[in-house]
Amino acid sequence: MRRPSAFRASRQAPYGHEPEAHSTAPHPLHHRAHRDHSARRARKEHRDHSYSGPEAVLEAHGTTLDALAGTRTHLGEDPGRAAAYDVALLDFFWTSVSGFAHSLALARSEHIEARELAPFAHGISSILPMMIDDFAERVDKGEHGQPSSELLSASTAMRHIAHTAQANGLDTGVLQAARTVVDRAVTAGHGPKDLSYLATVQGASRGEAGQEAGDHTAG
Repeated sequence: MRRPSAFRASRQAPYGHEPEAHSTAPHPLHHRAHRDHSARRARKEHRDHSYSGPEAVLEAHGTTLDALAGTRTHLGEDPGRAAAYDVALLDFFWTSVSGFAHSLALARSEHIEARELAPFAHGISSILPMMIDDFAERVDKGEHGQPSSELLSASTAMRHIAHTAQANGLDTGVLQAARTVVDRAVTAGHGPKDLSYLATVQGASRGEAGQEAGDHTAG
């Protein structure tokens, strides 16, 4: 992913604020800053400033950039790389938020208050760090055998969830979209594989997925 060689600063502020973007004279460096809101109550702020573009440019402006609180990370020579990180991480954030909001709506439709569900939701979130590392390793290696959870099982569970949500009059668009991707992989013969396999079929058309139907290897 390439971007024009201009310096941009984008602040990741997912809680109801649009990212800020600034452009000045041509400058082959891209900057993304992530604000950690977990310490908001303590009124403390930490930012992770990630940059991409020629490292020499980053070093040349190091003194100025040191004025920004937080850590500084160089992500590579491609000026568009920092923006790609930004979009990918916001994709993760917003789909997660959407899923939690939908779960609260489903709970309320079954007469469960949001604050009653919240403690149990923390249990779900505690699983994510392990899943993130496991998924990343599997995706990079292209190995999706010996699954922690099979796609076939996920398809059945998602169908049940969507049916319950629909019966309670809730919008199931996001659930159905997610299930479509899972079912595409299952139909192509990958039901026994790990959920991490979904990262490889997100952009595949039905025809492309069908071409993989004969691939039943562990990887």
